Amino acid sequence: MVDNWQHFQTLLIAAHNISTLCIDLDCAIKLFENTGEDLTFSRVLHLFIDGNNCDVTLKNEHIHSLSKTFSDIHSLKIKYKTENLIEADIVGSILDNCKQLIVFTINGRISDDISLEHIQKWLIEYSSRLKNSNKDYQVDFCDNWFQIWL
Repeated sequence: MVDNWQHFQTLLIAAHNISTLCIDLDCAIKLFENTGEDLTFSRVLHLFIDGNNCDVTLKNEHIHSLSKTFSDIHSLKIKYKTENLIEADIVGSILDNCKQLIVFTINGRISDDISLEHIQKWLIEYSSRLKNSNKDYQVDFCDNWFQIWL
């Protein structure tokens, strides 16, 4: 956990060549809620947000900041402390806002009323990117990990 936000912020700004970043969820939320400055880390291509030590989750208001701050991420992995129900609107928001995203992974459960055969239809309901895409995409759900390749 980063105790001094200014030092962490300075470190991120100074790390021009960083391509992979693993960040604690609490710190990520603090970064996303930092609206006073335009922080962009376009060289970060792979982002892992680790929420294993906290009980909070990303909200829709954080997704816009995530996509703006890390505008060119190709892969995003989110690990939560518990395997709660995956919020379809959050997944859709991530897919729609992170335009360069190729692989997205999140842990959790899907609703019992959604079978694996219908998971692509479920995703299309929440993502205009998938709804309007002519490209194929692959979805996998195994051991409470949901992954999509775009």
